[in-house]
Amino acid sequence: MLARIRAVSAAALEQGALQPIETRYTVIPPRKAHEPAFVLRVLTNVARKQAESKKQARAKQSANEKAWNPFLPYDPAMYVQDVGDDHVLLLNKFNVVQNHALIVTKRFEEQNSLLTCSDMTALWICLGEMRGIAFYNAGKTAGASQRHKHLQIVPAPMVPHSDEDTPFEHAILKQVAHGTTYSSSALPYLHAIIRMDDCAKMASEGDLQGAARVCMQRYLQLLKTLEQGVQEAGEEQRGEEDEATSEEALGAESRQPFSYNVLVSRRWMMLIPRRKECFQDVSVNSMGFVGCLLVRDEASAQQVRNQGAMGVLSAVAVRAPARPPIESTA
Repeated sequence: MLARIRAVSAAALEQGALQPIETRYTVIPPRKAHEPAFVLRVLTNVARKQAESKKQARAKQSANEKAWNPFLPYDPAMYVQDVGDDHVLLLNKFNVVQNHALIVTKRFEEQNSLLTCSDMTALWICLGEMRGIAFYNAGKTAGASQRHKHLQIVPAPMVPHSDEDTPFEHAILKQVAHGTTYSSSALPYLHAIIRMDDCAKMASEGDLQGAARVCMQRYLQLLKTLEQGVQEAGEEQRGEEDEATSEEALGAESRQPFSYNVLVSRRWMMLIPRRKECFQDVSVNSMGFVGCLLVRDEASAQQVRNQGAMGVLSAVAVRAPARPPIESTA
């Protein structure tokens, strides 16, 4: 699959359809001994991104549809392959990370609806074929920029020349039994983690339905566990209501209890409730919660340095209650 993504990327780049966003990155060392380091990427071509944003805004205004949707129809140059019956794999047109792809539903579904077994099957088709980090920004508060439901996947390692999948790998991974929900003392906000090695084994052996079924059960388990923590943290900690979260827009059975980011690798799943999208001028999506932050300019980069990268995450996540809903591990 990664070879296919690279081949389509090369062709789309030659056509001018793929428009990578150039960045420079630095490593932000931890402020405390037990904290992980961060990678901070700063755009080097803000003007082009601003021009493209204006172009998209004009397209939205002129569209006859209720809302402009870049995935219906999608740009054929972005198409990589079908993944299962209900999803397509598309290139991220404005990619910061090389070979960044999107797992998009073929029919319109809201981005702030719950993941389904079909979504999980598509996810494990991808993770079964390539080492990577898949993630879902569940609604605008969680950093989603499009309403059409899509998961995302980036190849691992996320940092060039690293042996670890993510900068947070040591903070995330603990030796616990499969199916055990835990939190990390290195992450000072509400979150929950669960090991996924057995799902990866199922996928590698061709049992994609089994991997998807177990993954779905654990995803719902994390949501249920953290819903209690969000409630205990207080209503002021809950995320602002995203667009189309009413029962009229979403069936009551598919509505999410709160905004969140969820990330899945071959080894773990982590879910983080959200209460707001941005810290000052810095928008945070799922990648921030594994140690990869993106800012538009040096002024925003300085905001991150002043606050501390972990402080930025704490500001947009939900405060952990005094009595955590799950056991914390060192």
